[in-house]
Amino acid sequence: MFITSLAFHLFAESSSTAARKHEKPEVIELAGATAIESRDGRLATSPGARAGTVVFEKVIVRDEPLLAMTVAENGPRIRVNGLAAGPVQVLRTGDALEFLDEGPTLHVTLFARPYCGPAREEHEGRECPVCLARFGAGDQVLVCVHCQAVLHEGSESGAKAGESLECSRMSPHCPVCSRPLLRTDRYIHVPEF
Repeated sequence: MFITSLAFHLFAESSSTAARKHEKPEVIELAGATAIESRDGRLATSPGARAGTVVFEKVIVRDEPLLAMTVAENGPRIRVNGLAAGPVQVLRTGDALEFLDEGPTLHVTLFARPYCGPAREEHEGRECPVCLARFGAGDQVLVCVHCQAVLHEGSESGAKAGESLECSRMSPHCPVCSRPLLRTDRYIHVPEF
């Protein structure tokens, strides 16, 4: 299952205390394999970064999005959550990466873009995990950004006359993966600066 509604981002926190007070953190969206290099305390990303410096790529393990980081043999020294990083590291939302040679601190986060709207063609005929009714063309659905479960957001096709199925409103959590159901675009984790 490939999750398309979650995108990894990095919040780049300046290493300078004065800059942190006056600047907003830079936000870097990681699309595909992204190379990043720290030069004189500033970040250069693909294609400006030299190939192989530090490369980030999204991976999915048991329906959980993770970020794989590889550091070139002659690449920068990095700490992840205060511990020395090896040449290959798996990162999760909330992890902090510190470039030890005058670089910024990077905070890993996911940007969630949930789908809430009319049932798409790929949703039609699937069963709602709450009511077990099948989705039809006129149904309103909510898709869990974490596991891609499709729930009724408002539907009259499987309901009694005059009623509407609103299975996604039964609980604030997904009945399939137990993670929070999101209805608006947002960052999953925002570090305190």
